Amino acid sequence: MEPDPLTPAPQTSDDRCPGALRLHEAADGLLARVRVPGGLLTADQVVALSDAARTLGDGMLSITARGNVEIRGLHGDDVAGRLSRLLAAEGLLPSMSHERVRNIVAGPAAGLDGRGFGSLVEAVSRLDRALCSTPRTADLSGRFLFGLDDGRGDVLPLQPDLLARWISPTHAELHVGRTPVVRLPAEQVPEALVAAAVAFLDARDAAGESGWRIADLGHPEAVADAIATAVTERFAEAHRIDEPEPQTGTDLPHPGPIGDDAVNLVLRLGRAPAATWMALASRARAGDGLVRTTPARSIVLAGLSADVRAHLLTDASALGLIADPADPAYGVTACTGLPGCDSARADVRADVVADLAEIDAHAAAGGESSEDRLPVHVSGCERRCGHPRHTHHEAVARPRDPERDAADESAYATAVVHGSSAAGAPLPDGHDPLAALLSARHEPA
Repeated sequence: MEPDPLTPAPQTSDDRCPGALRLHEAADGLLARVRVPGGLLTADQVVALSDAARTLGDGMLSITARGNVEIRGLHGDDVAGRLSRLLAAEGLLPSMSHERVRNIVAGPAAGLDGRGFGSLVEAVSRLDRALCSTPRTADLSGRFLFGLDDGRGDVLPLQPDLLARWISPTHAELHVGRTPVVRLPAEQVPEALVAAAVAFLDARDAAGESGWRIADLGHPEAVADAIATAVTERFAEAHRIDEPEPQTGTDLPHPGPIGDDAVNLVLRLGRAPAATWMALASRARAGDGLVRTTPARSIVLAGLSADVRAHLLTDASALGLIADPADPAYGVTACTGLPGCDSARADVRADVVADLAEIDAHAAAGGESSEDRLPVHVSGCERRCGHPRHTHHEAVARPRDPERDAADESAYATAVVHGSSAAGAPLPDGHDPLAALLSARHEPA
């Protein structure tokens, strides 16, 4: 039996990942994370989220590294109930039992630029429905991640637990992590991914383990084998891939135009006021009606006329959005920091904004293309929340030290990280000033 949609979910002892019903208590109020499968929102849903941010929260909406949406600073009487009613009215809570496990990332440019093997909108919808209609998948962690890749490889670096990557208009490969294990008809992808997730849960439980993600388990290769067996036994046209090799991917789209009628606009530091989101919802109505949130903390609008797209690109900066890869703020992310997080040692966002304001865009590019500049992630503590999953510069706030402060040493420990930062790892050894790191974002020789 489904829980009452207006009753917040009970607290449990699992991964504590926040949701729209399970709110997280932060220093600046309660935080809600609304799952947005495939990053696909209607204009009306964006209006509902904006209303929630304005009336219940701090007036801002954030995009996470999985393309989900966060509302911070929630407060007031019955705020959890009021939020759930508002979201449910716009179809943002289709399943109370599964609301935290609807973690689906999809290639944001799929079907928009002539690359890859077409749109993923229908596949996202079918996967979401199959996931929510399978009682067993409610046992997945809020950290477990599904991916859909149109063939270009831009979802693979996000490290989904289970990924379907199209290899033709009619066929796809199912990956466990980076490794393809099964080839099957594309029309079977949504149901096959759900079957694979159930196989993961069964294998994990049979081994007496409790890992949230496949890579957390003691024998992930055995789990991959169990997944391949479950999928090929259920789907007659699915076949194991002999001698599979791990695969690499490519970057998500850069800001600016996509194809003939779409545009990709990045939110500065992943956040924007509700008014900006409302403006984008209005523009979306002039296109295909969808607002696509992406793991690059950007928004993609499609189906736009040439005039509407041109005006969006021109007005992006005034809306607090990035439309040019040469913008020094592009590729810069940060955790919440002070005052929103008690674990942080610094107001990292204020530090980044102040330093970016002093950097000239042309000097920041330094003659390098945007592809040559590494991302920068600034963290308020060793947890490194929201860090990229690929090579990047990191700056982690140091503990306060009067002697270091007197010597005017950097308040941040810095390093180049190859791959994903380890949450809780010791501070890096570098001590570059944050402004210098933001200006010269290349990989040391």
